[in-house]
Amino acid sequence: MNGTLQQNRILIVDDDKRVRGLLRKYLEKEQFIVEEASLGWQALSKLHHDSYAMIILDWILPDIKGIEICQYLYGQLKHTRHVSDCQVRRGESS
Repeated sequence: MNGTLQQNRILIVDDDKRVRGLLRKYLEKEQFIVEEASLGWQALSKLHHDSYAMIILDWILPDIKGIEICQYLYGQLKHTRHVSDCQVRRGESS
């Protein structure tokens, strides 16, 4: 995991384009730099090359479970950076 942590940079990981778009709209209004990934492998690739202040992560992705991405993050960051929290919020299913 390379890259410099930017305090206003957020990664949204969700396979639903509408969810990503809505989150991007509101976060950019608040002056955040937003990047997106629609699949878990895309998120892992971005996380390998860049750093983010926050990751908004869908728990159920088509290719990789959100918990697996969290486990990867903890494994990669526990010796190099502080992982402050991994919060899980259960949303409504449509």
